[in-house]
Amino acid sequence: MKLLTNFFSTAATKRPVITIIIVLLLTGFFGFMAGQAEELSTSFGGELDTPEIQASSKLGEYFQTSGSQSVFQIIVSGDDVLTVDGYKAWQEINTAVLQSEIYPYLVKDQGGAVQGFFAPVDFAKAFNPTLNVSAMSDEQFKQLYNQANGQMPPEFKAFAAALLSSTYDEEATTASAGLAIVTIDSSLIVQEFGGSDGVFIEQPRMEVALSEALSEISIGDIKVSGFSFGLLLGNEGDDFLAEIGLLFGQAFLIILVVLAYIFFIRPRKGFGILKSGRRTFSDLLLSLGAILLSIGWMQGAGTILGPGYLDIIGAPNQVSQIAPIILIGLGVDYAIHFTSRYREEIGSGNSIVGSTSSTLKSVGIALTLATLATIVGFLTNIVSPLPELKDFGITYSLVTFKMSNEKTFVDQANAIFDLSFDAIITVPYFFNQSKDLLKKASEKKIKVVFIDTHHDFKEPHFAIYQDSLKSGAVAARLLHNVVGDNGNYLIVSLMNNMGIIQNNIKKREFAFRSFLENRIGPLNNSVHSVVSTSKNLSVVRNKLISLLDLKKNVGLYVTNSRVYLLPKVLKDLNTSQLTIIGYDLNEKNKILLEENKIHFLLNQQPEWQGYKAAKGIFKFLTEGDSGALHLTIPVEIIVKENL
Repeated sequence: MKLLTNFFSTAATKRPVITIIIVLLLTGFFGFMAGQAEELSTSFGGELDTPEIQASSKLGEYFQTSGSQSVFQIIVSGDDVLTVDGYKAWQEINTAVLQSEIYPYLVKDQGGAVQGFFAPVDFAKAFNPTLNVSAMSDEQFKQLYNQANGQMPPEFKAFAAALLSSTYDEEATTASAGLAIVTIDSSLIVQEFGGSDGVFIEQPRMEVALSEALSEISIGDIKVSGFSFGLLLGNEGDDFLAEIGLLFGQAFLIILVVLAYIFFIRPRKGFGILKSGRRTFSDLLLSLGAILLSIGWMQGAGTILGPGYLDIIGAPNQVSQIAPIILIGLGVDYAIHFTSRYREEIGSGNSIVGSTSSTLKSVGIALTLATLATIVGFLTNIVSPLPELKDFGITYSLVTFKMSNEKTFVDQANAIFDLSFDAIITVPYFFNQSKDLLKKASEKKIKVVFIDTHHDFKEPHFAIYQDSLKSGAVAARLLHNVVGDNGNYLIVSLMNNMGIIQNNIKKREFAFRSFLENRIGPLNNSVHSVVSTSKNLSVVRNKLISLLDLKKNVGLYVTNSRVYLLPKVLKDLNTSQLTIIGYDLNEKNKILLEENKIHFLLNQQPEWQGYKAAKGIFKFLTEGDSGALHLTIPVEIIVKENL
């Protein structure tokens, strides 16, 4: 380190002109590279923590069909959208889309470019083109909707229902909002306009134009609005950058005032106002110049290390744009230390060259070590698996336990407590052991986030999970729409290897039964339950054989993610009257869904749960905000058509 500081000291004092020229050349080079950052950066680098972005992300994941396609959502809202006015708005939506600039780049299937909750009515009109919906009363329209809805294939019926808001009342045929989707083939836009220009300029521009046209649609109390990531990219991104610029300016102004106060030299004998002002101004100018120089070098180095060059780090994003503001805070400390020490040397009677050399060899070593420590600290963030956190980072460790062995859960928990962790994210698979973990964590002031499974623990904790009661009711509604009042229902609960049925499975069955009981009255012998293990499904097969022999529709509800086991057991049976619903988008379930051997899947989004838990606990530990750690995951209905 002494050799390094001696080198810079010698260069600065004995070759000042050459040193200045080299600094200016490097500044010009890094400045040029910093100017390329906008061309290289084509994304914001992570999810914006706003309700709009989160909603757009969820809808995009739900309806997206391929990597080259994106989804534009059209939201229809009012007191009741299942009315004649609602359908008139629907017709105007189709017209607006047809006349839009983005229409040539849309994915169009047999149902047209716009898919939505009025699919049953469009289905009816396809068979009766002379049907005049506009001349109907709202009551007649609802009758038409219900009649057409009952004639649609089960998977299409469920898909249309999934596009209605949670306020949808099937009996009254009312809903306060509905969703339509337009699928954009971004590859076509890329072919015409190029990659960055197409996806990040032209597509958002066309989406904004379509959204403006849709917002003009207003029939009665029916309102229409567009919603997509492209809209947020075009608006929120500019707002964010403007705010960052304003924040940077404010920070710079505050630092200017602070430095001016610190560096101010009061006039004294032999040191007049002019000389005092000149000295103060020169110290201030040099400090600010050094800070701006470091910012320019950092931005240029970021471009070189980013995509398009070395590709070691990601493209500039919203988080990384805050780095210059942080650099001002670090740089001003270094400037004060360096300048103050230089003044001390000058005040002791040393020459300018001697003072500069002494300052570099003393304070320079300490500041260099501090800078290296800061660099190393930020470089550790590269290994973070979360895009938003790569720029500031967290230290984490992944440990696993066997769901068939509660001792492994206890052992791993004890190992965690022996280390210095601030938080634990886990699944409360074992009730008593999870309760003990909470107690120990509370004593050590370690925060705990439970995901996937929910228990009513009294000990303080955070929870991100899907409401088992709601998912059971959703499963019952879907099967009831297909099987009807006179069919039979079979609930299959698979216990683990220890013979334990999880609490969430019990809740799902309870909600399933409760929903059907409210719809069809006393269940009598229409709803059956089977408890089995994944290795011995003969009891399930035998029960299904007896139900299928009755020549009635049968609804099969598997209360966990192992629904893929059932089609294998039933492969030699006549299952034309059987409708199967289960949980989760694992690979085996997805394949069977595509093959129509499973009809519905309720997605619990385990990856998203883990992601939100990690991001939420980071926000809590750094900002004290726990709002993102109390989440109930919505019940996603997945059919073959929206897989």
